[in-house]
Amino acid sequence: MSDQMSYHRPVKPADPNADYMTIQETAYIMKVGVSTLRRIFRNDPDGELHSRPGRGIVTSRENRARIHELTRGTPQGRARRSAQRKPATRRSAKSAA
Repeated sequence: MSDQMSYHRPVKPADPNADYMTIQETAYIMKVGVSTLRRIFRNDPDGELHSRPGRGIVTSRENRARIHELTRGTPQGRARRSAQRKPATRRSAKSAA
C-alpha cells in the first residue's frame, strides 16, 4: 500500500481522549472519512478551523468539538445528495423533436 492511500484511511488512536490527534485519528473517532474532515476544515463558515498548508492536520479538543457541532444533525453521504436531485422526467420522442 502506498503512503498516499494510508493517509486517507482512518486510524484507531492510542488514546481517544488525547489533547491533540492527527486527522486520521479524528476521522476514526468521529466515524467519518479523512476527505470529509478535510472538506470541513476547508469550508468552515466561521473560519475557526484552520491548518497550515503543506503540513499534516492536527486537531485539538476544541477543533473536535467544533467539527461535532458542524456535523451534528445533518444527513450524511448519499441521503443528502439524493434529496437535492430532481427526479428525471420522461419525454416522448415526439416532444423531444
